[in-house]
Amino acid sequence: MTKLFQAKFLVLTFIMLIGSAASSNEILIYTEPNYYKLFRINEDSYRLSFKDSKKYYRYDNTEIRLLLDKVCQEYNFSSVNTISRAERSRDNYDYYKGKYLEIYISCKKKVDPVELAKKLKQKEADRLAYKKEQEKKELKKRRAEALQKRKEEERKRQRAEQERKKQQAIIDLQSKRITIGMGSGFWFNTDGYFATNHHVIEGCRTTQVKVDNELLNSKIISFDKINDLAIGKVEKNIDSVFSLSSKPELGEEVMVGGFPLSNVLQNDSIKITRGIVSSLSGLNNNFSMLQIDAPIQQGNSGGPIINSYGEVIGVATSYLRSTKEFDTQNVNFGVKVNLLRNMSESLGISVSKLEKQKAKNSKQLAKVLEKNTVHVHCTNTYKEWVALQNNQESNASLSEHIKLNLKDYMK
Repeated sequence: MTKLFQAKFLVLTFIMLIGSAASSNEILIYTEPNYYKLFRINEDSYRLSFKDSKKYYRYDNTEIRLLLDKVCQEYNFSSVNTISRAERSRDNYDYYKGKYLEIYISCKKKVDPVELAKKLKQKEADRLAYKKEQEKKELKKRRAEALQKRKEEERKRQRAEQERKKQQAIIDLQSKRITIGMGSGFWFNTDGYFATNHHVIEGCRTTQVKVDNELLNSKIISFDKINDLAIGKVEKNIDSVFSLSSKPELGEEVMVGGFPLSNVLQNDSIKITRGIVSSLSGLNNNFSMLQIDAPIQQGNSGGPIINSYGEVIGVATSYLRSTKEFDTQNVNFGVKVNLLRNMSESLGISVSKLEKQKAKNSKQLAKVLEKNTVHVHCTNTYKEWVALQNNQESNASLSEHIKLNLKDYMK
């Protein structure tokens, strides 16, 4: 039997035996003595045994593949799907001499064109639905990212704006003039000269004197830091001024005028206290000072201490605070007026000298104090004030209410 005849005969035999093949158990559906044995295992699987032959030893050769495709096609399948050698088979030709070589095949099912079209259509619909869903997710993601980006940019813009405002506020604050000290003073020359303490105007870029509810710019002409005196001037003629006494007398009655705690009390009117000269010297027997028991407080500094004739005998300067070790009451000090007279004369500034008049009563003295006592304002830029604070361990001219004002401005 020739090779071609064998192949054709095998295919025809397969076709003849298809109708009688069982569907579930392995059934011999064809045999070619000494060459082939074909068993049907189930609906689409078969076992094929080949007798010793070089021709069929290579079960995946073209002729065998075509033969097996025919088998599948006759059973209404399209072609061979898989071919495999039995596990007990060996890849050794000599082993199979006189024996059968077994292989297993499975067939590919034919696909109905209509069903295939439905499947392809459904597959495309699924693909498009998946694509649309992915596009929605991507769009949602991009929108979320864009929103997050806008929020972040807005946060950056707000932070930048806050920083800009902060820096601008610092610049404005540093350049803005603020009142860093307030004290008292008094007129002693009709050309606009007034006296005050040095510590009231220390560190001031400018000083102003409040007259009839008007702040007048003033210029500091001279100061004596040791004796805590300063002389300033405004460009205005003054009608009423104090005369300066020759010297204070122990035990004489005195009155003090000034503007203590004006910011705390929210009251810009003059405050007047009265007492006597308690001592003709200050701390440590300092004879340039005098001691009085008329109460004075922060803001009285630079104010006049007058006698019963309305003459200035001293410049209110300081007071002794109570401590844990001792309690004090009305231990207050002033600079003797003769130091102011000497300072003025050295500058060529005349001092008013009035003939000693009759003693005045308290109301008369109060009117004189009210007319001739001035409220001194010390102004500076915040930047300069900070520099001043950094260069001084303490600054008596900065009262607590001034610090509160600065805090309010910095809010």
